[in-house]
Amino acid sequence: MTPAGAPAAVGSLAEGFAASVRALPGRIAVRDGLRSLTYRQLDARAAEMAAALRGHRPGPRRPVGVLLERSADMVAAALAVLRTGAPCLPLDPATPRARLEPLLRAARPSVVITAGAPAARLPAGPAVLRTDTDLPPGDCLNGPDADAPPGLHVPPRTGPHPGSPNGLHADPHADCPPGPYAVPDRDTPAYTLFPPGAAGRARPVQLSHGSVLELFAGAGNRHGFCSEDVWALSHSVALDVFVREMWGALLYGGCAVVVPRNTADDPRALLALLRSERVTVLHQSPAALRRLLAEDARAGGRRLPLRCVVLDGGHPRDGGLAPWRAAYGEAVPRLVTLDGDGAQAPGSAPFALVGAEDRERLTAGGGIEDAYPVGAVQARLFLRSAYRPATDPACDLFVFRLGAAYDHDALTRAVARAVARHDVLRTSFRFAGRSEPLQLVHRTATAPLNVRDLRGLCPGERAAEVAALAERERTEPFDWSAPPLMRCGAYLLDDGEFLLSVCFHEALLDGWSEQVLTTEILADFWALRGGRGKPAAEPPAHRPADGVARERRARNDPSVTAFWSRELAGLQPTLLPWPAAGPAGTGEEPAGLCILDLPPEESEALEEAAREHGATLDHVLLAVHARVLTALTGRDEVVLGVETDGRDADGGAGRPVGVQLNVVPYRLRTRGLGWGGLIRAVQDKERALEGVRCFPYAALGRLAGVREPTDITVACTRSRGFEELVAATELHLLDAKTRVRTGAALRVEFVQDPFTRLLTLELEADERRADDERLEAVAELYAETIAALAAEGTGT
Repeated sequence: MTPAGAPAAVGSLAEGFAASVRALPGRIAVRDGLRSLTYRQLDARAAEMAAALRGHRPGPRRPVGVLLERSADMVAAALAVLRTGAPCLPLDPATPRARLEPLLRAARPSVVITAGAPAARLPAGPAVLRTDTDLPPGDCLNGPDADAPPGLHVPPRTGPHPGSPNGLHADPHADCPPGPYAVPDRDTPAYTLFPPGAAGRARPVQLSHGSVLELFAGAGNRHGFCSEDVWALSHSVALDVFVREMWGALLYGGCAVVVPRNTADDPRALLALLRSERVTVLHQSPAALRRLLAEDARAGGRRLPLRCVVLDGGHPRDGGLAPWRAAYGEAVPRLVTLDGDGAQAPGSAPFALVGAEDRERLTAGGGIEDAYPVGAVQARLFLRSAYRPATDPACDLFVFRLGAAYDHDALTRAVARAVARHDVLRTSFRFAGRSEPLQLVHRTATAPLNVRDLRGLCPGERAAEVAALAERERTEPFDWSAPPLMRCGAYLLDDGEFLLSVCFHEALLDGWSEQVLTTEILADFWALRGGRGKPAAEPPAHRPADGVARERRARNDPSVTAFWSRELAGLQPTLLPWPAAGPAGTGEEPAGLCILDLPPEESEALEEAAREHGATLDHVLLAVHARVLTALTGRDEVVLGVETDGRDADGGAGRPVGVQLNVVPYRLRTRGLGWGGLIRAVQDKERALEGVRCFPYAALGRLAGVREPTDITVACTRSRGFEELVAATELHLLDAKTRVRTGAALRVEFVQDPFTRLLTLELEADERRADDERLEAVAELYAETIAALAAEGTGT
């Protein structure tokens, strides 16, 4: 049985829960090992908490924190927050106080609901509502009464609602007296979440009521979710996975079983709980599922009651499913993957993004394990490289001078592990003979590792030989049809020092991926030296195919296309007032390169501006960029071409290595805005663009009727990879050089050093359009703008 109001026909999560309360008031809604609450009881407890929140004036602009142990009360508290119209900020009770403080400072909750031991870790500052004492009295928030039916007793609100097929939806606050509450709808933020492990400077992610509802809109029909299901709440409350677990149960009238933290981390204990609680729906990562399967095989007990396993981040490799299939067969439990728009993730299953004819041809030989279309940015990079001279192939080159003894076996194993772990390093490209350009993931591939012993050369000869070897690496073209589009070199300088070069085709990896991959190789090299062992890391939970799938969904979504058509209507492109590009380059090093180190006091002033306005450092840097563009172009409306990597915000460890870049145009009016107003304008624009960022930049110009919205791109980055490398090894990174070419007329990058927190401005220009004088003039303009902000402050 599925409640009549769930989840496609309702306008908010509160309304969806109300439908379940009305349909199944006596059904158990949540169990936590100590107590069970029916839907009627859970509704009453949530109403009691929501009423107590009234004095803190919650609203849609500031979240309400929930810092409680995993329990039925924790579920009730989340429901209470959403009933007030405020977004819920779930906080893991295991989070150390030192990490809680910056998170709370960044999120600025109006109040935090807490109790017990977690309350003692709460830093001073935010208002507190404790649930382990008598709650303060509050006005009615639609709690049930003795004379009325159970649930949120509200008449339907007349008037159309975009999330409801019949044009009506119930207003969960209609019988309340007037108050400071905003009635939530599908566009209202429901959750404010931080990436795992993030500190307060990380950018929080907001989930709207609609995004959660759409996740389940068609899932009942596809996967058979219903009120008979028992869902395990086994993940950290601060993760979006927990949101899916909780609402998967409550929207369909099922039962949510709260899994203690120690049980969730112990496969044997988790198996026992799944059997005793008769859990039918379980969320697991592929790695956690493999551990659970191994324990299930060892236990050899009775069959698990699971009906459906929702995989976080894609299907495990076929070999990982063998024990499951041997024990349970192919049909039940079903293995499914949900993504953010309510559909089964089309990039998760192998060959899901290619047509039947291509799939049949590609799987015939057995050497290809997946295939999917070439992404928009990749296609643009390949097209650009096709028109470069033979002496100037599209290669990104990294050279590291390392203070360590060279171990050939350890480096060979480290490189081989990276290739085996990452799909993109086993990928080749086909631009003909298929229905569309495809990238093919091979089951195996070997990256070349060239070794040269330069220890017998004098310093001058050695330097010349290194330069010649690096140039040879850079200029040797890649064969697109044979993986990997990557090669490595090791050059021995003396017994305790060597050079490592890593070269990629530019369409293979973006900057974040290059940093992650080189860090991974060097960390493995350090751990494997001298024949030592170290377990190979699991493949990332997400895959590059998932990024291509998101891009395609955005491109084919009429609502996203309509948004960008409106957003870019009447656009005047923001273009550099420089001469047009001349003939193709000659393969020389780029002439247009300028690096500016900001003084410590200016770096601190920019961070202080972010704190003052409740913004991120990126918001402030983009405001600086907008001010400079206004001065460069003489226009009061500018377009910021903001580089984004398009990955899910899950802390990095599970994010795919590969090209996931897109450029998102932020169209801003700067006239009459002081610094504070400009920072707020950037924040507002960022919020407006949530959910539409994956639309390919290459297609936006056609929508706007221009060649491209801007020929200037901007990025704000932090070099986290090398910070992790220092933490994981005792390698001495003596020197590093890179050669990465930009595709924009001007690329602006603000880089924050992870150790000193100082900022560097890097400007790279198309060498056919900019000489050193022009580029230095632009750098001086940035320097003057930042100095003015530091001296004047941001004001309002």
